[in-house]
Amino acid sequence: MGHQSSKQRRQHNRKLSRTHSDSTERPPPYTETPEEPWTKADQTPSKPPARTPSLTVERDEEILELHQRLAIRGNAVENLWKGNNKLQAKLERLREYSTPDSERTYSMSPYDNSIDYRDLANQHRQKIHQLHQQCRMEREAKDTRILELEKQIRDLEEYIGKKESDLMYYQGRCTKVWEEAKVADVQLGRMNQKVMRLEVEAHASTRVIKSKDDHVELLERESKTVRLSNTQHTALSRGVPVDDGTTKWVLDSQQDEIPVTVLRVPSRLDSLVDYLIESISETKGKLRELETAKNHHGRDSTMQGQNLRDLVKLINAQHQRTVMPSERVREHPSLLVEHRTIMAPNTPIPFSEPPYLSGLPSPYYSASHLEWQKKCRAFITEHLTQHAMEWETAETVPEHVFHDFSKANMLLPSLPAPLPVERLKSLGIHDILGLPVEEFDYFHNAIYTDEMLKSGLAGPSGSLTTGMAFGVPPIFKFGSKELQDRFLPDLLTGKKRACIAITEPDAGSDVANIQATAVKSKDGKTYTINGTKKWITNGIWSEVSCMAIRTGGPGPGGLSLMVVPLKGHEGVSMRRLKVSGQISAGTTYIELDDVVVPAENLIGEEGMGMKYIMTNFNHERLTIAIGCARQARVALSAAFEYCLKREAFGKSLMDQPVVRHRLAKCGAQLEAQWSWTESFVYAMIKLPKKDADVELGGLTAAAKAQAGVVLMECAQCAVLLFGGNGFTRSGKGEIAEKMWREVPGNRIPGGSEDVLFDLSIRQLVKNYQNKTKMLERPRGSSKL
Repeated sequence: MGHQSSKQRRQHNRKLSRTHSDSTERPPPYTETPEEPWTKADQTPSKPPARTPSLTVERDEEILELHQRLAIRGNAVENLWKGNNKLQAKLERLREYSTPDSERTYSMSPYDNSIDYRDLANQHRQKIHQLHQQCRMEREAKDTRILELEKQIRDLEEYIGKKESDLMYYQGRCTKVWEEAKVADVQLGRMNQKVMRLEVEAHASTRVIKSKDDHVELLERESKTVRLSNTQHTALSRGVPVDDGTTKWVLDSQQDEIPVTVLRVPSRLDSLVDYLIESISETKGKLRELETAKNHHGRDSTMQGQNLRDLVKLINAQHQRTVMPSERVREHPSLLVEHRTIMAPNTPIPFSEPPYLSGLPSPYYSASHLEWQKKCRAFITEHLTQHAMEWETAETVPEHVFHDFSKANMLLPSLPAPLPVERLKSLGIHDILGLPVEEFDYFHNAIYTDEMLKSGLAGPSGSLTTGMAFGVPPIFKFGSKELQDRFLPDLLTGKKRACIAITEPDAGSDVANIQATAVKSKDGKTYTINGTKKWITNGIWSEVSCMAIRTGGPGPGGLSLMVVPLKGHEGVSMRRLKVSGQISAGTTYIELDDVVVPAENLIGEEGMGMKYIMTNFNHERLTIAIGCARQARVALSAAFEYCLKREAFGKSLMDQPVVRHRLAKCGAQLEAQWSWTESFVYAMIKLPKKDADVELGGLTAAAKAQAGVVLMECAQCAVLLFGGNGFTRSGKGEIAEKMWREVPGNRIPGGSEDVLFDLSIRQLVKNYQNKTKMLERPRGSSKL
C-alpha cells in the first residue's frame, strides 16, 4: 500500500470498525449447550390424544380443557428456548470480537502504533465476561422456569391419566348396567307373557264359572227328575224315599228292605251318564242279591223274584232312552262331561292344544292314552320344557338331562311302536311311567313326541331322542342276534348314545348317491371305511352310529347299513356345525379315514341298505310331522295371546279384521294337518307292518312335507303379528324369532320338501298301477 500517514491509518481503522459493526451477517446460534430432554428438536409440546366418544360429556370437556392448558404451557417453554437461542447467538458474536490479535486479520498496516490493541482486547474480554455472567443468570432462571413448567406438565398428565381411568371405569359400569338392562328386559318380556296368559285365563275362568253354575243348575234339574223317577219306583214297591240321597225299597210280602244308594251330584263336572249308570248298576246288584236270598227262604219266592225283575225292567226302561250302555261309555272316555264343551278353569289358549285336549271328543284316544299324556307332560315339563329356552340360547343341553331321561326309561317312547318287548324285559324294563311296554302303541308315541316339543324348540328335545328314535331301530329290526346282544343293552338303557348317519356333503335327499365306502378285507373279517358324513344330529356325543355305507357298485343296490364306532375311535374326527336353528341338537360333521370295523357290524344283508333306510324313513317322517304340528301350535297360540293384549290404532290387534283373518287361515291349516296326521297314526296301528310300508310310504312323505309348509305359515304369522318383537332375539317375541329360524330344520331333514312331494305322487301312481293290474284278467281268460 505504500507509506501512509497516521491520520490515514486512523481513518482506515474507523472505516473497518464501522463496516464490521454494520454488517448484516450474524454468527450462527450457539449450539454447544448440554443436551437436555426438552431441547431435542423432535420433541414438540404434547397434543391431546384422539378422544373417543364418551358416555359422560362433562368429563370429556374437562379432559379437553386440561389438554389445552398443557399445550399453552408447552408453547411457553418453546418461547423460552427461542429467547435462550437468541442469547446464545449474541454470545457467539461477542466471542468473535474477543479473538486475540494474532488471530485477527486487518487490512491496515501492522505498524500503526497509535492504537493500543491490548487495552482494546482487555475491554472486550471484560465485556464478554459480563455478558457471560448475564447469560448464565438468565439461563439459570429459564432452566428453573422450565423445570417448574415440566413439573406442572407431569402433574397435568397424571391428572389426565386418573380422569381417563375413571372414565374407563364408568364405561365398564355402563356396559354392565346395559347388559343387566337387557337381561331385565328379557325377564320383563317373560313376565308380560305370564301376565297376559293369567289375564286370559282369568277371563276364561269367569266364563267357566258361569258355565259351571249353569251346569250345576242343569244337574239339579236332572237330580229332581231322578227323584221323581225314584218316587214312581217307590210307589211300585211301597218304598219310602229318604232325603239324604238313599232310597229304601220295601217289598210287599216280607217287608224286607233293599238299601239302594243314589249318588249325589258330584262337585266336579263329571259325566251325568256315569252317575246314572253307576246308580243303576248298584241297584241291579242289590236286587240280584235280594232275589237270591228270597229263593233260599221259602214261600212266594217266585212272586218276589218276578216283582224284582219287573222293577229292574222298569228302571232300565226309564233310563235306556237317555243313557248309553256302560260298556260304550268305558270304551269312549271322550264322551264324559270333562271332555265336552265345559272346560277346566285353566282354559287353553285357542290353537295351543290338540282338539282332544281342548274339550272336544275324539275317537282315537283311550283312557290309557289320556293317562299317559298327563304323566308325560308332568315329567317332560319338569325335566325339559321349563329349561328349553335357556338351553337353546346356551346352545347345549346339560349332560345330566340325558341320564335323567334314561333312568326313567323316557327315551324309549321315541322308538317306533310296537316296542321290542322281549329285549326290554330281558333288561328289566317292564313299564314306562306305569305303562306296560307291551301296551305301547303309535298313539302313545305320538303323544310323547307332541309333549317333547311343548316348548316350541326342537333343539333340546332333538339332542336327547334323535339317536334313539332313528339310529337304534335298524339294529333291533334287521340286525343279527349277535349284533343286538353287543349293542342294544347299552343303547336301550342309555349307557351309550347312538346316531343315524346318512347324509353327506354331496348326498342329502339323494340317498342313492352316497359316496362313503367300506372295503372288505381279503380274509372277510373287517371293513375299512373312508368318507365323510354331514349334518348328523347327536353325532358329537355318540359312541356308535347306524351308518349308510357303499359296499358295492353305484346306485341303491350298492348300499349297506353298518354299526360304526365314533367317539374316541381311531380314524374318526368330528366337529360341531353352526346351524341357524335347533342349535343345541349337536349337528356334526364326521370324517372317516381308514376306520376299521368288524364284519359282524353289518346290519342285515349286504346291499339291502336302501330298503332298510326307506323303511326307517316312515317313522322319521311321521315323527317330524307330529313335531311340526306342535311347534306350529306354540307359534300360533303365542301370536294369538299377544294379539289379545297388544293395542294399535286405538284398539287391540284382535279387533283388526286382517289380524283375525291371518290367524284363522293359519289355524285352519294347522287343524287340518293335525287331523291328517292323527289318521296316519291310526292307520299305523290298524295296518300290518308290511301293508303300512306300502300304503302309507308316499302319503307319509306328503304329510311330512306339508307339515313343514304349515309350520312355515304359522311361524311367519307369529313373526309378523309380533312385529319388531318377532325380529328380536329377546323379549316378548323371542319364541317367534327362534321358531322362524327353526323352520328350515324341519323342511329339509328326512327328505327335502320338493323331493318328498314328488316321491309321494310317484308312490301313489305305482300303487295305483299295481292294484289296477291285479284286477285285470289274464290274457286269454275272457269267455267272450
